[in-house]
Amino acid sequence: MEFLLVPSSIAPDGKAVIQLGGLPFAPNIYAVEWPKCMTCSGFMQFLAQVPLSEKEFALVFMCQNQPGLCDEWNPDAGGNTVRVITSGEASVIQAPGVGETTLPFQVDVGVLPFERAYEAALREPVLGKAVLGKLGGTPEWIQTDETPSCSACGSAMSFVGQFEQATNGRAEMNFGGGLAYLFQCSCAGTSAKFLWQC
Repeated sequence: MEFLLVPSSIAPDGKAVIQLGGLPFAPNIYAVEWPKCMTCSGFMQFLAQVPLSEKEFALVFMCQNQPGLCDEWNPDAGGNTVRVITSGEASVIQAPGVGETTLPFQVDVGVLPFERAYEAALREPVLGKAVLGKLGGTPEWIQTDETPSCSACGSAMSFVGQFEQATNGRAEMNFGGGLAYLFQCSCAGTSAKFLWQC
């Protein structure tokens, strides 16, 4: 089943499931270092905190120090990264004081069950302006299918969800005007990858 991502204020239960922007958090047992881009060595920008299961969630980061020059759209080039964290009592991870490390605003995102096509939701006059992406279903590729392979087992990874670039002009992410996609594999401890197309 697919779920539309919408601001939590208009989700049926008003509950936030995903966090876009703001600062990430992780259980106190983790010493999470803020990731650096493998191309420019600058600190990456935190984009989202997304649940992968009842016990795990993903922290998604992407380089924005030199947009377009660090291959941040590629899941394997080192211009973005996904950290998979086990749930637990958590503390905020503070951002470094240098670089494009955070989005201007935080948007708390809820889910809305939707049984029609994703494109149909975007065409709805009121709902379409609120859609921030989706969880589940299949990717809405802009270009060709670029499902990544797991670095551990080599298998095609499973689709988690996708994100629209614009979030009502607030926590807007830079996907070149396109869509971003999150995938995971549970072959030997959950791993995850992120990419975008325009």
